[in-house]
Amino acid sequence: MLSCLTQPNTGKWHSSLSFKILFIIFVSALIFLIPSFKYLFPFMILIWQIFFILRKNRDHRRFLFKWVLIALFLRFAFLFIVQFVPAKYHEPPFFFLDDKSYHSWSENIAERWHQGERPRVWTDAEIGTLQTGYYYFVSGIYYVFGSYPFLPLFLNPFVGALLCILIFRLAQILLNDNIKTKAVILVACNPVFWFWSSFVLKDTLLTLFFILTLLLYLEYRLSRSALYLFFFCLVSYFLALLRIHSLFAIILTILVYEMMISTRKKKVLVFCFVSIVIALAGRYFILVRDIEDQIVYSFLNALPDAGRTHLGALKYIIKGIPRLFLAPYAWVFADYFTPQYFLYPGQWFLYLYVLPFAISGAVQIVKENRMICIFLLFPIIVKGFLYLMVLSGSAQRHMVELMPLITLLAAYGYGTKKRLTQKFMILYFGCLTAFMLVQFAGIVLGK
Repeated sequence: MLSCLTQPNTGKWHSSLSFKILFIIFVSALIFLIPSFKYLFPFMILIWQIFFILRKNRDHRRFLFKWVLIALFLRFAFLFIVQFVPAKYHEPPFFFLDDKSYHSWSENIAERWHQGERPRVWTDAEIGTLQTGYYYFVSGIYYVFGSYPFLPLFLNPFVGALLCILIFRLAQILLNDNIKTKAVILVACNPVFWFWSSFVLKDTLLTLFFILTLLLYLEYRLSRSALYLFFFCLVSYFLALLRIHSLFAIILTILVYEMMISTRKKKVLVFCFVSIVIALAGRYFILVRDIEDQIVYSFLNALPDAGRTHLGALKYIIKGIPRLFLAPYAWVFADYFTPQYFLYPGQWFLYLYVLPFAISGAVQIVKENRMICIFLLFPIIVKGFLYLMVLSGSAQRHMVELMPLITLLAAYGYGTKKRLTQKFMILYFGCLTAFMLVQFAGIVLGK
């Protein structure tokens, strides 16, 4: 499959070059004249890509429709359990973490829009972040339909269900036909995705656009179409608004891949050098400098004091490694009606099924010396390292955008029909049991 990324596809679905150029100019002019259009167009690209995948895979349409509906049903069922079963203990929606902030600020922004104000959300002292994409998303819904948190909440399952179609195409490009259907089923049935679809949080939308951004680059590698490159740039901008370091992980992955396989390595190096020069030159402009400072600050501010020395950072990383994928929650003594309680089905599905096969699939791909594994492993390594540094491995919510890549590895490990060795299974589940016992002992002693 690696060769397909280096050979242009000249299929009939391509339009003429002149039409593509005119279309790019038209959309660019539209964004310039109507700035809010840059927030809408990524969703139009998403819809276009979904239709393209369905058109290209006529033989699998029924399969995809079926599993999208199953995924939708499972997400809605889980959402109603989370939000309405414990209704006598709280008023729905079940706010926790950042979802109350997303609702209150988006309500405020939508109201100011109705009053004719156009606040620059990222400069607001109280929000104080460049990652304003989800604020704009929820504000747009509230502006049109009213400030009802159930609207973005009920939209999450639809967004999550569409991930099945993107994963199908991603597996089709990176792996093989034997894997893509298994990957769809794993994504549809993974309770981790159900859980994060059940709150007014950006993680479901972020996961979808993280995969879409990566997929658009791969489509560009297949087709060499300027249109795909343009779409990649627009969606990358929206991904940066959702979470900056998610785009950073994708860009770094692309640069590594291009440096390893491209015949134009000098051009890639020149591109990196020019980007650095532009970033440094931008320091002379107040707006650019403020943006760059905020990006840097968002990383440095997240580092704990213990991790700012060489020895402290090493201890911090080692401590976080076993907790990177295993939630360090007090699952034994958790109160019933807490968000953590509802995460457990997804975590156990991850512990007992996904991770063993994902590790097996990753090892198999590396052994086969496949360059393509860069797209599956490198983003996990980059973001895993970041979360080890800033969260000591406790990054279950933030790692959800990498779950589709982990799922693809698991589907590959399962689909290749190579059984996990007895030695590997003993080692894996022995470590899992040890982790549980140590944490349980810590809980008991802590009481």
